This record gives sequence, structure tokens and C-alpha cells, in this order.
Amino acid sequence: MNYREEYFETAYAMVPYGYGKKVVPHPDQPPPVEFWEDTVRIFRDIARTQSPGSLPDLARWGEDTWESTVARMYWDAIVDVAAAALDSAISSIRSRTEAGVVGESDGDAALFRVVLEASYFFEVATTLDPEVDASAFKNLGLAHMEMVKSNIKTIFAEPPLRPETARIFGNVTVDAWYNPGVHAGSWLDWSSNRFLSAWGAFLAHPQAPQDGQYQTVKQIHERLTSKLGS
Repeated sequence: MNYREEYFETAYAMVPYGYGKKVVPHPDQPPPVEFWEDTVRIFRDIARTQSPGSLPDLARWGEDTWESTVARMYWDAIVDVAAAALDSAISSIRSRTEAGVVGESDGDAALFRVVLEASYFFEVATTLDPEVDASAFKNLGLAHMEMVKSNIKTIFAEPPLRPETARIFGNVTVDAWYNPGVHAGSWLDWSSNRFLSAWGAFLAHPQAPQDGQYQTVKQIHERLTSKLGS
């Protein structure tokens, strides 16, 4: 039987949990830092047997094959957990900003680190998944927008060359990630450029026009691209 249960949808939420979902009461959804720590722990366990370098090649295997299913599950999970963490962290940051208390607690650094590390998940997915969903580019841009807008430099002088979570992906190298020896300017300049690049890639993605936020993203991207002369 397949039907919508309104009580369930009102009282509970489904949050990504590794390759699956976890049911949690709506008011008790895990805080972003706790959720991210859980996510990192789960994917470290997964990394013992699976990493991007060990996955079947999606370009080789058809959609109806077991190999394709294994790879698709991995990449979808990476994007789903990063999106959930990013949404929760940004919501917490904005609530604290509206209350005028952001920047007054060590917990803020942990929140911004969730945004930073979630962006790395998106960087890996958009770099290595040939069938990556358009939403990954949108969320990658959103993460960079939040970092720049929130003036995250007050918390991090520079992001790590390889975030703590990078070990989950084995020996993967993400060329787009900030490297002061390669990228000119500050890392906030780099983040601003990554924001524009990610949203440009989103707008060019075949799936993008079906996204409910397509027009909003397009307007913001056009305005900022014109303003920055990019």
C-alpha cells in the first residue's frame, strides 16, 4: 500500500543517515553539528570498503546494472547528507544572527565548519560524479555564498588544504579546493569565485529549469556576475 500519511509527515521527518534515512520527531531533529559528526562517523565506516576510487564506473555500466546501483547509491548519499547538514547549519546561523549572538560562542565555529566541510562533499560529488544532480551545484554555491556573506574569515583565517573529512574520499584530489599556492587573492576571493562558478554550472545543468529556485538563482547570479565584472 502506498499512500500519504499526513500525521506522520506532520510529526516526523526523514533525515539522511548514511545510505538510508532515519525517522526523527520534527521538533527533535538533530542539531547540525551533532548531525554532521554522526555523518562523518558513518562515512568513515563506509570508507573502509568504498571510496570514489573503488566505485564502478558509471560511464561504463548501464542504469539497470548492479554496478551502476552501487555507485549511484554512494553519490546520492554524499549529496543528500551534505544538503541536510548545510540546510540545518545555515538555519542555525541565521537564527543566531537574527538574535544578535552569532560570533559570541565557540559553537559558531563548529557551525561554520559544517558549512565548510559540507561544501567539500559537494566539490567531490560535482567533480567526480558524471551524473550529479543539478542541486549539488546549487547547494555548493549556497555554501560559498553563506561563507562569504557571514564573513567567515573572523573564525577561520584560511580553510585547511584538505578538510578533516577529506580522508573519507581516500586519495581524491579536488583541484577546485582553495590552495594559496594556486589561487590568487584571499580564500574569501576564492570562495566568491566558487559561488559564481557553482551557480553558473547549476544554471547550465539540463535539470536546472525544473528546479523551483531556478529563476531566483538566475537573477542573483546575473546581478552579481554583472557587479563583479565576471
